[in-house]
Amino acid sequence: MGRSYKSSKTYTSQAKSPPVVNSRSAPKEKGRHLTVQRLNHDSSWLLSLESGSLRIVLDPWLTGAEIDGFSLFNRAEHTSATLQVADLGRVDAIVVSMAFSDHCHEETLSQLPSNIPIYAVRDALARIKGDARLSSRNLILIEDRPTRIENSRTSVSHIPTSGLLDFVHQGLVVSSPESSIVYAPHGLILSGPTAQRLKKVSEAGKRISLCLVTASTYDLPLIIGGTVNLGLDKALPLLRALRPKYLIDTHSEQKTATGFVPLVARTAYPSHEEVRERVRKECGKATRIVDAPHLDPIPLRL
Repeated sequence: MGRSYKSSKTYTSQAKSPPVVNSRSAPKEKGRHLTVQRLNHDSSWLLSLESGSLRIVLDPWLTGAEIDGFSLFNRAEHTSATLQVADLGRVDAIVVSMAFSDHCHEETLSQLPSNIPIYAVRDALARIKGDARLSSRNLILIEDRPTRIENSRTSVSHIPTSGLLDFVHQGLVVSSPESSIVYAPHGLILSGPTAQRLKKVSEAGKRISLCLVTASTYDLPLIIGGTVNLGLDKALPLLRALRPKYLIDTHSEQKTATGFVPLVARTAYPSHEEVRERVRKECGKATRIVDAPHLDPIPLRL
């Protein structure tokens, strides 16, 4: 499950609307907490766990374009600023949730120091191994059962898709002693293996601290992918099932895109206010909505 990893924690690079937490008014870091930080306005995150002793970069895409297959099919670029690799600070682990280039971005991965282990789901791991710049790195498979992050008390596990023909609607559970995070950047379909996995997560007896799930809809013709981002209507049943303490909308950047795909895509990007009102109506006060419009660290009290 990956080559031996010797060097850890050594990288320093150059009914009533539910409460809303934002990066300007977040609670101070006292007691049990986790800290999340946007690295771009799409779906790259820095998770600070175990009272700051473990820093995980999730799906880093911080430079260059996303290209699916070839540029004439789909090429996308960020429309908003990203955090630069040199400004990340210490990174203890990299986690890659799926093989698509906006999650598994080889150019960004190659710019991160080679002593940082990369944890990836099976199809993403195969893609990384196929890149000569990354094939010799410490690569560790994320399985459906918890995979321990080396030199930590935190594990990451895969949430499989609901069926064999679905390659998109999968996710991760990141579990530390003080928190449990569900990451579903395209949303989840609550049936089959997905539902079975989430049932086990719920039965673990630990409340989900944070759900990172998309509220946006990205719909393509079935022959080239169908509904990629499931949108807010599908996120609400997930929230009702998990009852997380916090919710952050992810993977909802309106990127600059060229090629065939954006010509046929149908999209919807609900505002933060729309998300807040729908969650209030469907989930009441059970979940607090985190407004994360900036690239600022946000401490969340647990």
